Amino acid sequence: MQDLSIAGDFMKVILKAGHASEDELKSARGMLIGILNKVGAKFFVTTAADILKNNFRIEGCNDVRMPLKRIFSISLPELEEDLAGQKYNLANDHPLSMLSNDHKENIKKLRILSYSLSGIDKDASLEKIKNTLKEAQDYYAELDTHIRKEEEVLFPALEANGMQEHPQNLRDEHKNFRDTLSKIIDILRNTPKQPNTLEIGEIKKSKDKFISDISNHIFRETYIFYPASLEFIVDKNGWQKIKEGFNCIK
Repeated sequence: MQDLSIAGDFMKVILKAGHASEDELKSARGMLIGILNKVGAKFFVTTAADILKNNFRIEGCNDVRMPLKRIFSISLPELEEDLAGQKYNLANDHPLSMLSNDHKENIKKLRILSYSLSGIDKDASLEKIKNTLKEAQDYYAELDTHIRKEEEVLFPALEANGMQEHPQNLRDEHKNFRDTLSKIIDILRNTPKQPNTLEIGEIKKSKDKFISDISNHIFRETYIFYPASLEFIVDKNGWQKIKEGFNCIK
């Protein structure tokens, strides 16, 4: 009965999210986090995985993932504020503490990169373009290391311990992050002079999409995926092996 009740509450929130305003989405986020806190992160993600299977449909929506992801749309400043106060009761060298700290540093650097990319216009000097290119490349390298820790070490361990759907969904999002950043880097690298209107538009469009998507992604990992990971992997030796795996990734 609890499964049906939670699934029903979950569905009510999703149904409201399709055409919700920003304030309504913020309220929906709070409702979902409230459900998670009540039933536990593992139960939440397991129920979500069942609901998100391909045979499930909402009238007027071919993919229920879309309104669900929309609930977690959050601005960069709001996310940065949330992450500053988010702590796990874990040692600093625990793998999830390490990933969480990566997120906090990521947001700071993303804010700086966003500012630099916003300054690329038709009057941008070659020096500014080169400096912004280096910032984007450095950011990509750090993000790539974080992604590799998750995909090469954490995700396989979680899947071996019964987590379904979510690791693959996150892999798909990681690919999109790499693709979007690579597009920005290629435009900056191949600009021998001031960028034209089309290139400026592509940079802005890609930057805005990237910031929106990664903010959504980090919020879900912080409040849902990482807490659930602690329930799927309960053996301290399991986390020790993950930590050792992280240390092998440079």
